[in-house]
Amino acid sequence: MTVCSSKEDFLQEVNKARAAGNTCSAPVLPLTINAQLQSTAEAFAKELATNNIQAGHIGVDGSDLNTRVNRSGYTGFWTGENTAAGTVGAQQTTQAFVDSKGHCQNLMMDIATEVGLACYEVKGRGYWVQVFGLQL
Repeated sequence: MTVCSSKEDFLQEVNKARAAGNTCSAPVLPLTINAQLQSTAEAFAKELATNNIQAGHIGVDGSDLNTRVNRSGYTGFWTGENTAAGTVGAQQTTQAFVDSKGHCQNLMMDIATEVGLACYEVKGRGYWVQVFGLQL
């Protein structure tokens, strides 16, 4: 069984949720993948997975989202990050984020225009990261 989905499938699920709206937000515009946010999400998903960190926002080196996004060279403004572990597939993971008030607010943030989406699998467990941004 494949735990992780492609970033394209993940983006499709995220944009479907954004278009539908839900209990935390009215419908909002779709996101596009940004290369720097993507590299930030991929690196952090791998870090979470290889260190068996179930969810969180602080890296093993003490870095926060701002530090990680700046390292990537992103020239926009980051707006939020969601992390999860143990869900299977983009649809289940996106639904889990929608069902959690704080994660839903990040996912549905209307100022976000770009995103990085990643999943890294270790021993059949997926570690998921979403990083949202606004290009200036």
